Amino acid sequence: MERINGREHRDDAMASIKYEADARARDPVGGCCRIVLELDQQLREAEDELKFVKQLLAFYKPVGMFEEERKPDIK
Repeated sequence: MERINGREHRDDAMASIKYEADARARDPVGGCCRIVLELDQQLREAEDELKFVKQLLAFYKPVGMFEEERKPDIK
């Protein structure tokens, strides 16, 4: 802690140390590593879902464009 420059950086370092200690107390085996791995997995799942939704949109977008052309112009 003495080698860390600036009060703000020391506060951040101390908060990080406390968070890691709390995580280790809740999960003695995994600690922060397990939390990071779980969040990484959630992120990958969300990215996969987003990729799938974008593929669906790309597939259905041209279909929607043709349907708009077929609709009569009612005023």
